[in-house]
Amino acid sequence: MEQYAQLCDYLAVVGAATVPGFVNDLVGTLTSTIGASDDQIKFLLEVFACFPIGLIWKAIPSPTLKHIFSILTSIWLCNFMVSYQWIHTVFFAVFTYLLLAILGPSKGRYAVFIFAFTYLSILHIYRMTNDYMGWKFDVTTQIMVFVQRVTAFAFNYYDGTVNPSPREMPDKGFFEKTNAVTKLPGLLPFLGWMFMPAVFPMGPFIEFNHFMKVVKKELVPPTSSFIPAMKCLLVGVFFLGVNQVGTPMFNILNLRSAEFLAANTPMYIYFYMVIGAFFLRTQYYFGFKIAEGAALVSGLGYAGLDAKGNPKWDACTGVDILSFETPTSYSMASAAWNIQTSVWLKRYVYFRAPRGNIALYSTYAVSAFWHGFYPGYYLFFITIAFATDVHRRIQVLISPYFDKPVLRQFYHVLSVLATLCTIHYFVAPFYVLDAALTWQLFSYMGFFIHYIVFGAFVILYIWGKIAPPARAPRAAPVATNADKTK
Repeated sequence: MEQYAQLCDYLAVVGAATVPGFVNDLVGTLTSTIGASDDQIKFLLEVFACFPIGLIWKAIPSPTLKHIFSILTSIWLCNFMVSYQWIHTVFFAVFTYLLLAILGPSKGRYAVFIFAFTYLSILHIYRMTNDYMGWKFDVTTQIMVFVQRVTAFAFNYYDGTVNPSPREMPDKGFFEKTNAVTKLPGLLPFLGWMFMPAVFPMGPFIEFNHFMKVVKKELVPPTSSFIPAMKCLLVGVFFLGVNQVGTPMFNILNLRSAEFLAANTPMYIYFYMVIGAFFLRTQYYFGFKIAEGAALVSGLGYAGLDAKGNPKWDACTGVDILSFETPTSYSMASAAWNIQTSVWLKRYVYFRAPRGNIALYSTYAVSAFWHGFYPGYYLFFITIAFATDVHRRIQVLISPYFDKPVLRQFYHVLSVLATLCTIHYFVAPFYVLDAALTWQLFSYMGFFIHYIVFGAFVILYIWGKIAPPARAPRAAPVATNADKTK
């Protein structure tokens, strides 16, 4: 451990020397002017820098030079953001590659999955121990992105070499054949993909085959991606402005305060929660759209042509804002939020787990495990999985009665209202984080939505036993654009 500490100290000193003085001066000026922490300012500078970096990467003609540029640039970006901690990204990527090279695809896919989540878990625990409920950036964010990539690659390598019958379900966004990796690539292209700089700071998740097709110029869109990228940039900056205006008025962290809760009525707390959660989401909308724009400007994200012959740019879409703000179900909201993470969970957990509720709960469990070990994550995912089960029972037992056009529209409106009224209540543990503080919050509100949803479950369970539906249920509305991303 002493040698490791000495190595980290040495890397921190060397890394600091690579950051130009004017950059440090800019960080200091913005920190004092805006009032944000230095790590937040560094993150903002880093994500905006991904746009010109992406243009440079796109202009490099040689695949080999692209990969070298990716590795060196991303290591520097990580050094700028979290100092010597970049060493974790290099070790993590190289070690998972060696696992697959030594163990092969059959055993390697499980070994990579276990190693990746074990490594990430250690970082989560270290972060909780040293900065409990804090928001300071560290290398955990990059490793979370890396976990998605290496686990997906391990299963794709298995599908391309050992899997006797890889499946292809385009209507469900599941592509074992399309994403199959037929042989283990060299270490350099593997690392070039892992460290692709435009999507290094916070994603989004991209498939290895998609990346390599762009590198080899096998996936060339008919029009430039510059305009779609700039649209993402503008949307991201807009929501950053909304966040800066709204958050001081509705700071969601007030919901952790017993004094705030005691001074207000349950309904005031509820509506404060709903509004505050919206302004909290705007900072994620900023991050998702900026990351998507950086990917597009690099040449990633092209997903073929639509029915009208227009290019689709949704292979790196991070969020469908309209669908998330007006969902008809928890599944639709989940599919619209952090889309590429949802794609990863669907392709490498949900469709590979046993069918039924086991797949549902397994997916939510892996998602919670990926996010970390704060109790709030598990309270949220368990509750939302239960609420999703209630919604499915409604689809089976109640929706068939809304079979006329007018009634279907009425059912659609009711579904949106019911989802909006409950989902922002159930998501509270996700940002409150602590179990005791979450219990305190819901106690002040009387657990009223918990009782409503549980009561609905009891009624629907009894109804399903004594009066099963005579007609097939109407299919639940789902967000399909992201689901069809290759």
